[in-house]
Amino acid sequence: MTDTLYREELMEHYKHPQNWGRLTNKSGSVSEVNPLCGDEITVDVLVEEDVLKDISFTAHGCAISIASASIFFDKVKGKKLEDIKSLQKKDLLDQINPNLTLSRIKCATLGFNALSRLMLEIEARGTPKEKGFYV
Repeated sequence: MTDTLYREELMEHYKHPQNWGRLTNKSGSVSEVNPLCGDEITVDVLVEEDVLKDISFTAHGCAISIASASIFFDKVKGKKLEDIKSLQKKDLLDQINPNLTLSRIKCATLGFNALSRLMLEIEARGTPKEKGFYV
């Protein structure tokens, strides 16, 4: 993909992010901040039977942080948790733009980091029947 197509897709997701907003019926929520630039994101998820049934986010930040979260969350919605946990930052960066500077990588992976942390919190809760986790 050319740099122009990367920029066009990023700007479209920045202007019209997918999965934007807050979930009223959710299994978990997490907020993350990029200390380098101050970008912030809050991610809500609904998990049912080990599947990410729904995901939403709100954010304050640059075009890269918002657009990459929009793209990434579109990709993981409806996937099994084990498949999501196997994803690497490189998978996201290759989809966004593999040539980002180090500071921009922190922006691009903000949503990834937030969801990764939330997946760890969900896993720590134990099985659904033991903990009453799933909706």
